[in-house]
Amino acid sequence: MAFSITSEVNKDGSIATITMVGEVDSLTARSFKHEIESVFQESEKLGDLKDLVLELDGLEFISSAGLRVLIFSKQSKPDANIYFVKAKEDILDSLQKTGLMHSVTAVDEYPLP
Repeated sequence: MAFSITSEVNKDGSIATITMVGEVDSLTARSFKHEIESVFQESEKLGDLKDLVLELDGLEFISSAGLRVLIFSKQSKPDANIYFVKAKEDILDSLQKTGLMHSVTAVDEYPLP
């Protein structure tokens, strides 16, 4: 399955949304990291990032390389909330097994009701 990634930062820089479709593996993790770095830079120009929203309805798999990008994200922006929106069970299971689940919040929708 082909990997695609898009992102958007709101006008005050407080919310960055990244949508991923396909699989994050050792090759596509570089694109994921690049996109994270880009939204962090853009949000810094506009304000202070509060929420990093990852729309994952179309993500089928995330490798250890992708999980390292999540660790990088949390270390780079420790005060930002990371939301996994509509993540599949296998992805949530990987987060649970690696101990990263305490760093993210899994939700069915964002903004939160």
